[in-house]
Order: sequence, then C-alpha cells, then structure tokens
Amino acid sequence: MKMQAHKMMDSGVRALAGGCCGLVLAWACTTGVVAAPARGASPVTGVVTQVLDGQTVLVQPAARGAAALKVQLQGVDAPEPCQSGAAQAKDALAQRVERKTVQVTLASSSGDSAGVVRGKLSLKGQDVGAALVREGWVWREGKHYTQEERQAMADKRGVHAAKKAMSPAEFRRRYGPCHAFAPGGARAPQSAASRSEPEWLDPPTEDRINNGSSLSY
Repeated sequence: MKMQAHKMMDSGVRALAGGCCGLVLAWACTTGVVAAPARGASPVTGVVTQVLDGQTVLVQPAARGAAALKVQLQGVDAPEPCQSGAAQAKDALAQRVERKTVQVTLASSSGDSAGVVRGKLSLKGQDVGAALVREGWVWREGKHYTQEERQAMADKRGVHAAKKAMSPAEFRRRYGPCHAFAPGGARAPQSAASRSEPEWLDPPTEDRINNGSSLSY
C-alpha cells in the first residue's frame, strides 16, 4: 500500500514538473523571450538579420531552433537618435555586419527588461565595436577602446569632426533621452532647461519630430 502511494506521488510530481516546463516553453515561444547562453560559454555563431541602431543588432544563431538574440555591443555608445551622427552610426554598423555571419561573445548571462543582451561582436576575427570606435561612428563606453577613441579624436573622424561634439552619455545626463521630446516642441526636458541652453549638434526641430525622421528607434 505504501509503495503504491509513493508511486502515485512520484507520478504526480513528474506530471506537475512536466506541466510547468510546458508552460514555460509555451510562454517563451509566444513572447520570443528566451534565456541567453550563459556568460563564459563558447561564442554564439549566427547571422545578423537586422541592425536596430548604431550599437544594437538582431542575431539569428546557427543552432537549429535557437531563438534570435537582440545584442547590444559591449563597450560602445552610439549617438542618441536625435543627435547628429545617429543615422550614420547605424549605416556604418549595417554595412559592416548586416546579413553576415558573426560571433557573439556574451558579457551577461541574461537580458535586461527589454530582452537585450550585451556582448562583443566579431566578424572574421575582427572586433566590430573596436572598428566603429576607431572610425569615429560611436563613442567608447567605460574603459573599453580607449586607444581607438583617442586616435579617432586626433584624426577628427566621424562624430569627432564636429566642433562641439557631445558624447551620448553627456547628452543624456544634461537633457534626458530623445523620447523625452514631445511632438510639437524641441525643448530640453525641464531638468535640463534650467541649467543651460542645449548645445544641439543637430537640433530636433518640430518638423523632424512630427515626421519621426530623427526620433525613430
């Protein structure tokens, strides 16, 4: 009798576990949110199917059945969408990697709230982030690519050709993110308006905001 009871409990536990796994898999399939490979794992090989901005791409892993990864390049900071150079940074990244096979070395084992994972992108053994910083299309972030950025500044490449080039980090600190600008006006957020007049590299005018040419993500 006891043995039969144990068997029944064991079967129940297995059924519950199977049901939970099924629910998790169903959720993953319907939302497209799937855990990224663990940090420190072998690089993920895949094809860049879309370039979202100057530092973010969608990568479809080569492994059969693997979900696409939204990867933000580690160590770089692209111009904000309403800053001058945003479109050029996106184009530079697209020309380099779109529809090409790359390797992704993840810096984090899971994505952020938007499902974005950070990692290093390599194309034929070349560090894509380093190339973008070296060519002046993006700024470095943290302690990454110091030498590349120093050289780009010295040669006045890309964004550094502007007389008053402002890093995206400084832009966000002063004025907030681009989506803070509401249609119908091109003012800096209240928190920044009282400090100083915005030093726009490419001012988001009312027309550009309304037609979405400079604020689309």
